[in-house]
Amino acid sequence: GLVREAMKSVKKKLGVRQTRKAPVDLPILTRLADTFSTDLQGTRDRALVLLGYAGAFRRTTLCSLDVSDLTFHRDRLEVYVRHDKSSEARTVPLVRTGGQYCPVRAVEAWLSEAVIDDGPVFRGFWKGGKLREGRLSSSVVAETVKRACETAGLDPALYGGHSLRTGHIT
Repeated sequence: GLVREAMKSVKKKLGVRQTRKAPVDLPILTRLADTFSTDLQGTRDRALVLLGYAGAFRRTTLCSLDVSDLTFHRDRLEVYVRHDKSSEARTVPLVRTGGQYCPVRAVEAWLSEAVIDDGPVFRGFWKGGKLREGRLSSSVVAETVKRACETAGLDPALYGGHSLRTGHIT
């Protein structure tokens, strides 16, 4: 109650030191992508990580994407970002590389296998593995990166959802 509200107020006024996450570079990205299974959730996670890195997207941006925000072309994918923390609406072009780590191919595979043609691009799963209709929560992006890091033999405490963005930018 009162103590919690007082602590929130103090944190807001003084600020809280943010812990920086390590960037995911290209060699780490490929290691992470290789950890995902070939089931539906693995296909989603692979698309999430590759798209997040390629577009330098924030977790919330990835989770807010709708199928209508994606325009597939022969040589690229255009991602319309309505808004995010630091910018107005913009279109982010992503080149179709054709390789096994191509974010465009990964997103196409996810949408095709999940049979998603409208609404949120990234969605969660129910306990039994059935796809949810609703939007994925941004915490799942961080958990996905951490889980892949652990599977790849990296310290998951050093990485998070923002690691994809910082890795691309650096």
